[in-house]
Amino acid sequence: MAMSGDLYVGNISHDTTEDQIREHFTSAGNVQAVNMMTDRKGRFRCFGFITIDNPEEAVELLNGKELNGRQLKVSRAIPETPFRSGGQRFHRGRRR
Repeated sequence: MAMSGDLYVGNISHDTTEDQIREHFTSAGNVQAVNMMTDRKGRFRCFGFITIDNPEEAVELLNGKELNGRQLKVSRAIPETPFRSGGQRFHRGRRR
């Protein structure tokens, strides 16, 4: 049984929709959630996080693959240590 995990996905085209991301990642497993990051003005920041059943397989299959003219950067999201009280946050592949 696969465990779910969060992935960082970077270098996403501004033209890419959440549905396109979801469809692109279904080849690697069941996509449970897609969170496309925006700035304070609501503009897409070209990266996001995905919760998927098979994160290791998704990284292996989809890192460097093209979607809407851009090569995606896919890696496991590493939870940040809480800076202050609040929810858990994630960032791309390295601890701060």
